[in-house]
Amino acid sequence: FYCSACHCFHTSTLGRMDVHSLDWRLRDKETLCLHAQAYRDAPSSTERNTLFIKHGVQWSSLWHLPYWDPAQQLVVDSMHCLLDSMIF
Repeated sequence: FYCSACHCFHTSTLGRMDVHSLDWRLRDKETLCLHAQAYRDAPSSTERNTLFIKHGVQWSSLWHLPYWDPAQQLVVDSMHCLLDSMIF
């Protein structure tokens, strides 16, 4: 995942303009937390790497904070500024 806010991932999705695709929907906090916990509980570094490649999430102590939502709490990047019409 090159985007921590939406479901776009892999180089095949770079430069896409089909803004109505489901890939543009925001990532779900609960699902991200489950993937982060699976990463934390993985028995080996090989399995952790596999989970990270598949889901793009790693465990962080920030997950202990009840308000932590990485899809919402990030620096707004230019892709989302343009798509959300935040700049003209």
